[in-house]
Amino acid sequence: MYEETKMRFSLLLIMTIFSLFSCDILKEKELASDVFEAKKYVDWAYTHKLSIVNQHYFNVDQPISRPYLTWQLLAKFSVLGGGGDEAYSECLFYKVPYVDKKRKKEKIFGQILSKRIPTDSECNVEDKFLKKDLVTEVERFKIFFSNQKILAKNSKREVPPFMLTINYLKKGKIHWSSFPLINLNSENIKWEIKKDKSFLKNRLARYSSIERDGLFKGGYFWSNLEREVTDDFRVGLAHQKYFDGKAIRCETWSKSCRKKEASFCQNCRWGWYEVIGGKCERFNDKFCGQDNCGTVGWPACPKGLDQEKISYLKGHCQRSKERAFCQKGLQKVCDGDGVVICL
Repeated sequence: MYEETKMRFSLLLIMTIFSLFSCDILKEKELASDVFEAKKYVDWAYTHKLSIVNQHYFNVDQPISRPYLTWQLLAKFSVLGGGGDEAYSECLFYKVPYVDKKRKKEKIFGQILSKRIPTDSECNVEDKFLKKDLVTEVERFKIFFSNQKILAKNSKREVPPFMLTINYLKKGKIHWSSFPLINLNSENIKWEIKKDKSFLKNRLARYSSIERDGLFKGGYFWSNLEREVTDDFRVGLAHQKYFDGKAIRCETWSKSCRKKEASFCQNCRWGWYEVIGGKCERFNDKFCGQDNCGTVGWPACPKGLDQEKISYLKGHCQRSKERAFCQKGLQKVCDGDGVVICL
């Protein structure tokens, strides 16, 4: 009897220490699922870089079930703040529940943890943080993300591209939460295991587009958070004009129709515009700045966009002049780069 009482006391003491340790790590109050979803919808929306960790958990449409009672890092979000500077990072963790193999019931539930950290910090569940958001009593947790559409056959659900989606069971209720990452494009997704896509890239190179892929192709968005003292990744100034020769080329094509360098049009501070003509007969160069096509000293405007797509207007400058126009009184001229301009 004494030995049994001693054993129970020891077990209770161990569980108490474990609970205190867990509470010390996770000081943030538990959130209801709908509150967590609403907060993360805002916190992650302005993500412009995403690191996918433990990639084998993603898009398999199967609950994360091992290793038991461990915190698994799933993703790190780098988020833009006020003025377009990187404001903070957030780390998404999942604590894997313990499952009784015989009864197939969770003995200890899983937990979803989102942890905000400074931009120069690494994701660690025990390190210091700016804030934490926690969901407890989680079962059958799944996670999905890709830059392409995903068909989750087991769940009979379609997951749109650039939408980080989680699915879990809590207190008998199934939850689906999707978070649009409006600033993200494929180039800024870092996967834990990089597949060899050189063959695919070569096959698709001739169809490559200078548009930024993602939910919104025109540029970046940021929240109204206060700016931090960091390097500004945006390029271009408001007063840089094409006819002054100071406009920044963000997409340049050679005569052999090869990109001279990677496009950075998505980083243009004031947007970008495409010119007609140029050295390549299939693709046109792009410049950072506001589009003032058709005015004196600026590139000409393309004709008939309602009838013809811009891809049909690409070609050599002399042929492109027939498909471009300027303001009344101005003439179409080919400049030194083969671009149709108005003078």
